[in-house]
Amino acid sequence: MIAEFVASGGETVATFSSIPATYKDLILSGQGRLTGGSTAIKLRVNGDTGNNYTSRRQNIYGNTLITSGYPDLAEFGGSGAPAGFASMFEAVFPNYAGTALFKPYTSVSNVAADNGGSFASQQVAGQWNATPAINQLAVFPASGGFAAGTTIRLYARS
Repeated sequence: MIAEFVASGGETVATFSSIPATYKDLILSGQGRLTGGSTAIKLRVNGDTGNNYTSRRQNIYGNTLITSGYPDLAEFGGSGAPAGFASMFEAVFPNYAGTALFKPYTSVSNVAADNGGSFASQQVAGQWNATPAINQLAVFPASGGFAAGTTIRLYARS
């Protein structure tokens, strides 16, 4: 494990800085919920706030497949989900230290929804459309904050 973020409640961003370029792939793993309603979990790479991201998200609710385009990493349930319910995600960034190609990522997640605790499965295929090595990742909800106990960890593999 490279770093860990554990929310005490209300934090609006988890930032992992000074990521060493000595590994092959990065893995972000998160489990938790939000203080407000359920919403998308967003990603910012190397502090880039420009329009340099592309992603596609598939949501599976029961037998329905919905495909929509968002610059998302995952989705977390919020205060409308039953007490104790949590969402989770795991995202992989291959060859994050390379400088020849853009930085694609994939993320899978399980969302504990705000409508009485139903679950959804999601898959995101995304890309940071830039070639610098990744040295910082910021993870944040589209609105609201992380609930107490939310944990996001950054791992690497060689």
